[in-house]
Amino acid sequence: MPREFLLVAPRQLELVEYSEPPLGPGEVRVRSIVSGIKHGTEIALYTGTTPFLTQRFDLECRLFLPAEDRDFYPRRLGSWLAGEVVEVGEGVTRFRVGDLVHGGLPHRPTNVARVEQLYPLGANMKPETALFTDPALFALNAVHDAQIKLGDSVAVFGLGAIGLLAVQMARLSGASRIHAVDLIASRRELARRYGADTSLDPAQGDVALQIKRLTDNRGVDAALEISGAYAALQQGDAARSQSYGEPLIQVQGLSYVYGGQVPALNGVDLEIRRGEFLAVVGQNGSGKTTMVKHFNGLLMPTEGKVLVNGQETSAQGIYKLGRQVAYVFQNPDHQIFSQTVFDEVAFSPRIRGCSETELKERVQEALEAVDLLGMEQEDPFSLTKGGRQRVAVASVLSARPDVIILDEPTTGLDYAEQRSMMELVSRLNAQGHTIIFVTHSMWVVAEYAHRVVVMKDGRVLVQGSVREVFAQEDVLRESFLAPPQIVSLSNRLGRTLLSVSEMVQCTRKDG
Repeated sequence: MPREFLLVAPRQLELVEYSEPPLGPGEVRVRSIVSGIKHGTEIALYTGTTPFLTQRFDLECRLFLPAEDRDFYPRRLGSWLAGEVVEVGEGVTRFRVGDLVHGGLPHRPTNVARVEQLYPLGANMKPETALFTDPALFALNAVHDAQIKLGDSVAVFGLGAIGLLAVQMARLSGASRIHAVDLIASRRELARRYGADTSLDPAQGDVALQIKRLTDNRGVDAALEISGAYAALQQGDAARSQSYGEPLIQVQGLSYVYGGQVPALNGVDLEIRRGEFLAVVGQNGSGKTTMVKHFNGLLMPTEGKVLVNGQETSAQGIYKLGRQVAYVFQNPDHQIFSQTVFDEVAFSPRIRGCSETELKERVQEALEAVDLLGMEQEDPFSLTKGGRQRVAVASVLSARPDVIILDEPTTGLDYAEQRSMMELVSRLNAQGHTIIFVTHSMWVVAEYAHRVVVMKDGRVLVQGSVREVFAQEDVLRESFLAPPQIVSLSNRLGRTLLSVSEMVQCTRKDG
């Protein structure tokens, strides 16, 4: 009978015999050629430090929940395998005996698997190479989500298999400079060999400051956290904050009174730097929208001042400000007025005297950015609300502004449309636009914003990185706000994690 290693308890392996079950319909038997043990996850299983010993991840609630008295062992180790099909079950047409396959199977001589668990080995792929499919997928998703583009400066935190692959993929995506960060010297050396320009040891000092010095105070365009360590998340936040440019909007002692009677803002001080992705939150009547309407001249201060690109808004006027700071209203129907998408998007460059050639170029550029190419002759009012919001965004993009303000960009959209809209906004930020958005949706802030300003009674209650602010739940409650459940749970565990993916990264091993 074949034998396999079983992990019967932390740090206790036993070699045991196992019987091979008969094949069911749609199943195949695979003889192992080579298998891989995923470093962090498997080490945590072996040492007994995995959080899944005492917790379970509830897919419906998207939360880790207590799970007492879990029968966690025995466990098979191994997460990816390449092998040869030696037997096929009834109804199997995708594979034949002798085919080479790979998939998520444990470390043992033979496995029975459903057809959908397996992938054919590429014609030029060696079985050993196939083991990198799993970490390569994580690396590819990280580089894709970061929207790395030609000329970007990138920091990669954590240089295990996934991190080293991310270094190579970032280079292939056009990154001009890559800073690789890890405690282990041999990993840093490998990163240099695979394309990193510099390798940094976090034990030698503040990584963010090291990167700032190496980039002449510019910082990085993207920071990829792949170590699973909470400290790396914090370092990534710091490195990103160093990447912002000069102050673009400066608010100094801003107060505003509606109709000379109703105070809406009271002594607001705020600075927004080029390239930021800023969320403004607070209850209704806290002053959020009133404040951001001062940034493009829709409102002028009762007291204090607002500077855009170093000049007071009161001295520039709304026409000039409109070319620098664009505003997308909460309801796109309050903004759209043309009978075709083309005319709506062409309005701003047309009134600014652009030639017909440049006008068409700007319209195409804006529609491409919001995925509406080919819709030029559509009636914008025939589109869904999500579609109309994209038209509204395109209509301000055609002015080529430095800053885009969005008032409640996800209101009235279903979950898929909210995701789609915020992915669009995130892409615009990655392309160089400074983004300011007003919202009540705290999960959107957690997963997309880089910095957050909390308003209460016309004042700034607190501001900082999203992680810093969401760690202060008592302060948020003063403004009748609460972070998402996943963040609140992580705070109880002593770390502020902003998404399910961060929670998984920082609990699957000792990070």
